[in-house]
Amino acid sequence: GSYEDVTKQKLAEEALRRSEERFKNLAQLLPQIIFEADLSGRLTYVNQQGLKASGYTRKDLARGINLLDLIAPADKKRAKKNLFKRTRKSIAGESKFLAVRKNGTTFPIIIYSSPIHEGDNIVGLRGLVIDISEINQVEESLKQTVAKDEALLSSIADGVIAIDSKERVMLFNRAAAEKLGISVSFAMGKKWSQILRKGDEKGNIIPPEKSDFHAALYRGKITDTIEPYYYFKKNGEKFPVARAVSPVVI
Repeated sequence: GSYEDVTKQKLAEEALRRSEERFKNLAQLLPQIIFEADLSGRLTYVNQQGLKASGYTRKDLARGINLLDLIAPADKKRAKKNLFKRTRKSIAGESKFLAVRKNGTTFPIIIYSSPIHEGDNIVGLRGLVIDISEINQVEESLKQTVAKDEALLSSIADGVIAIDSKERVMLFNRAAAEKLGISVSFAMGKKWSQILRKGDEKGNIIPPEKSDFHAALYRGKITDTIEPYYYFKKNGEKFPVARAVSPVVI
């Protein structure tokens, strides 16, 4: 007969079991969806948040759910390619898909996933899923707000210009473009001193460091005056301006 001391192996298996148990207990507390799947895509673990978001139950999971069953038909082919190439190439990454619940309703998600290793072998896929419905709603709301602001600024007869902390133009309405004889696209992103040339009634150019923009940006000074200064158009023609300049404090 022969025998082998398997004490170390048993201890290692017990340590692994406790580690997996701690992982699953922690995953149950997370507000994000946590999952594990085998190489065929069959889900072997989903935390409580995942079941809640998808509408499935533990019994459904025990009967067998494939990860791709949770992806909307339009994204299923891309999901199969993107997710499972990570098990073949042993890479981690993120992907954006449209997920589908048990009742057929859909919601946008981002999946962060990586392969599961056992020794030198890849045995499955583990990932975190974030529901980005609220993020998309905020982005859409922001787009609508920006569109309204742009429409409002375009309708204002006065020229409106805003610059960032590096003196680059970040807002330039249509009236400003028409008065200066340049396009909005030409002005955006350039330093304000490249497009705004200010001078006195004799045509003498006033240096940028003595401008109201400079005073607002670096000293926080507010200027609201009708003092006769002139701006020069692209073609060199000058025109008188009254101006109000204020720093934006966040």
